[in-house]
Amino acid sequence: MDSETQSLIEKKFAEATQLHSSGKLEGAMLLYKEIHELDNHHADSIHLMGLAFHQLGESEQGAQLIRLAISIRPNEAPYYSNYGSVSKGLGDLEEALAAFKKAIEIDPVYLAPYFNMGEVLCLLGRLDEGEEAYRKAAELNAEVPDIWANLGVCLLSKEDLEGTEEALGKALQLQPSSPTALYTLGRLRSKQKRLDEAKTYLHQAMSAGFNEKECLDQLIAISEQFKDYEVTIDYVNRVVEMGLANADSYNSLSIAYQGIGDFEKAKDAVEVALQHDPKSVVALCTSAAFLNEMGEFEASIEQSQKTLLEDPNCVIAYHNLGASNRGLLKLEEAEEAFKKGLSIDPDYAEVHNNLALVMQHKGDTDAMIHHFERAEALKPDYASAFSNHGSAMIRCGMLTKAKELLEKAVEIDPGMVANWFNLGRLYHELGDAENSLASYNAGLRLEPGNERCLAARASTQIGRADVSDDEVFEMHVESGEALESGVEPMDIDLGDRLADVGRKRRLGFVSADFKTHSVAFFLLPLFRNLDRSQFEIYCYSSVESPDEVTAQFEELSDGWRSIVSVPDGKAVEQILADQIDILFDLSGATAGNRLRLFAFKPAPVQAAWLGYAHSTGLTRIDYRIVDADTDPEGMTRNTEELARLAGSFIVYAPREGTPEVAPTPMIEKGSVTFGSYNNLTKLNEASVALFSKVLSEVEGSRIVLKSHQVNDSETKQRIWSLFEAQGIAQDRVEMLPRFSDLNAHLESY
Repeated sequence: MDSETQSLIEKKFAEATQLHSSGKLEGAMLLYKEIHELDNHHADSIHLMGLAFHQLGESEQGAQLIRLAISIRPNEAPYYSNYGSVSKGLGDLEEALAAFKKAIEIDPVYLAPYFNMGEVLCLLGRLDEGEEAYRKAAELNAEVPDIWANLGVCLLSKEDLEGTEEALGKALQLQPSSPTALYTLGRLRSKQKRLDEAKTYLHQAMSAGFNEKECLDQLIAISEQFKDYEVTIDYVNRVVEMGLANADSYNSLSIAYQGIGDFEKAKDAVEVALQHDPKSVVALCTSAAFLNEMGEFEASIEQSQKTLLEDPNCVIAYHNLGASNRGLLKLEEAEEAFKKGLSIDPDYAEVHNNLALVMQHKGDTDAMIHHFERAEALKPDYASAFSNHGSAMIRCGMLTKAKELLEKAVEIDPGMVANWFNLGRLYHELGDAENSLASYNAGLRLEPGNERCLAARASTQIGRADVSDDEVFEMHVESGEALESGVEPMDIDLGDRLADVGRKRRLGFVSADFKTHSVAFFLLPLFRNLDRSQFEIYCYSSVESPDEVTAQFEELSDGWRSIVSVPDGKAVEQILADQIDILFDLSGATAGNRLRLFAFKPAPVQAAWLGYAHSTGLTRIDYRIVDADTDPEGMTRNTEELARLAGSFIVYAPREGTPEVAPTPMIEKGSVTFGSYNNLTKLNEASVALFSKVLSEVEGSRIVLKSHQVNDSETKQRIWSLFEAQGIAQDRVEMLPRFSDLNAHLESY
């Protein structure tokens, strides 16, 4: 080659490399090609032309050219280093790793292959080797910020948080706006639960030019931890606007919409997530959990089964499956699903919590306590576990333990309404009406329309001497207004019914007490003696644990409908389909009530009767059936019209097999024994003072109190103290626990 051509090549190569380094790849490529035409063995231009092809997105052609350059000059470390980078871009990590190692073999003090090899080793999951490569690069030049930033990424993957902090600190000292360092520091702060700082660094990383989608994904995860649902929605919508939303993005959007109570949008979002990826385990799990929340348990089971086809070891799927079956009261299936989940991950606190609830329903108290305690030990900030455990202890009458657990739940999460609701129940059981009311009000300050708090607050204040009747009525009105809010009453066409003169009138009864319960003793006589030539009976039962009395009601019904796991909307559809003429509520604001059904007005006439001694507060219940003794003329505190029956509004019939009345114990003992077999929530200072006055006037008399709360030793001591304050010695006040057998209860009278 003559000197003139050689000089021209050198000039063109210098111009090309200058254009290349300034990012003008197209111009550089033209010059590289001209050099190649002049000298097809000019290895440096072939090598850099290959690199330019890679940078322009044509990595396959780039790899071919760099291999050609290597074949011409096989001992050039930069060729191998850049070939490794191109191979990494093509996804061939092993080929890239081999190229970087060859570059280092040729030139052991060449920095670039150490840096790039560190990245590839980390991508391969070989983190210790990756760290070693980055540290070798730092030894060669400690002033390169990207080395320290990438070392920080590697150390964070190794969960070496202290090392990560040190590496990122050095990167940011060298380059305060390092995008990788800022992004990784945001991730580190997120792991450290320093979430406000994490958000700041991630926003700085975006401003510095780090991949916006990755930053937004991290910010979405943080806002989900904060339960800052509006912010989550904003972040996800930004990803959607970028056209980069995937199944995970829409899954997060669904969870956020659930959080703000917009269930229609939540449903739409998870459906879009599954359109993006029908096999997305995360989206399938979210869909199943959402369906459980909406009471669509059968549909949720179907989604969980799909999840398990994709991932047979998905603990969340078994958790959702257990929750669905628990909702359907299929307790054996629920227990099996939860235990399968725990066989995969024995330390999954949420599964222990929900399995405890199943064992509570099955009456296995020891197993229930074990799983609650396991959940609390695994996750000491798990407010729901402490709250559920405390609620269960109330049912067991272990009120002191319940107080400890529920106060812990409130301490962990004072913004959780369920904690205040359960604490309100506890104080009510303890006879502390003032703190009970304060707890319900605390829950209502968080969520003013919370139906459970409103109903419980209203029902628990009825017996208080220091709260006026007007105040109690107003509480019931607020409860009723919340139930009716946002619900349009049905417009029922009665034309066909009225035209059918021979049609029997259909009476519907809604209750959670179609079982061995005081309500049953007054209701069964009506069912047995109703004129069936004129009336038909339909029962809408919320009984979770049916018994032999439930079976009697079912046998006496023309239509038996269990609505335990049925959402309000579907239960209303059933009532409409049954063409009920008069719908009776038998529960009022007591446990298990379905008063919200009456807000839809699914029957032309609705009435409250039997199970609750107060107005329901609903304007869409037309009548409350009473008598002149329960509600004398002049009673005005009612949202319903009072329908007074002559005589008594109830008729009692003892069940078959009731023990015979025994002789009075006074004959044998020579002294009077008084008794009050009532829930101790009805016992306060005023009633104890009245009881004590009677005991003082009747020489040698004593009193027996029977209630489930006396299982708690501190509660017993409190009751004894109330009597002692009135001058009644402890040995004159006997306390008995609840008996599981009804006849034993009656015999003790």
